[in-house]
Amino acid sequence: MFYRVIEDVAIADAFALYWLRKKSLLERVLVAMKYKNQPNIGLFLGRYYATMLAQTSLIQTIEGIVPIPLHRRRLQERGYNQSGFFAQGLAEVLQIPCYSACVERIRYTPSQTKKSKEERKANLQGVFRVMHPELIQGKHLLLVDDIFTTGATLVSCAKEVLAEGAGPVSMATIAIVEA
Repeated sequence: MFYRVIEDVAIADAFALYWLRKKSLLERVLVAMKYKNQPNIGLFLGRYYATMLAQTSLIQTIEGIVPIPLHRRRLQERGYNQSGFFAQGLAEVLQIPCYSACVERIRYTPSQTKKSKEERKANLQGVFRVMHPELIQGKHLLLVDDIFTTGATLVSCAKEVLAEGAGPVSMATIAIVEA
C-alpha cells in the first residue's frame, strides 16, 4: 500500500468530493449545512459521494468510518455534527461501520477559519482522545471531515487513532479549499 505523508503522518489515501472556491454556490451550501441547521445536506452528500467511491478500488479496504468530532460545547451550540452526517451517508451506502462515538474532542478550540496553518496545528495539539480503542485496533479507518483547508484537524485526529492501534488511515472530505 502506498502512503502519502501529511505533517509526518502516513496516510493511505486522501480524497475530496469537490474543490471549494470562495463565494461559490458550494460555499453557500456548506455554510447552510454547517451553520443554518441543514445537516441533511451532509447526509445527502455522503450518500452521493459513496455511490462514486463504491465504483473505485479506493474504498475496498476501509473497515470503519470515523467522523471528526465536535467538542460537546460546539455540539450543543450547533445541535449536530455536520461531519457526522456526511460520515453516516457514506457508511450507509458503503455498508461500512461508522464509529461516531469512538473519538472525542476533549478540548474546546475556537474557530479555525481565520488561523494560519501553524496556528491551526498548535491549536489542535492534544484535542482528540480515542474513547474505544478496541473498535479501531488494526483496522483501516476513513477519517471524515467537511472541509480540508490545511489538514491540521484530520492530521491531529489521525495521530491519535494511529497511536491507539488503528491500522492504516485514509481521509475523505466534502471539499478541499482551492489554494
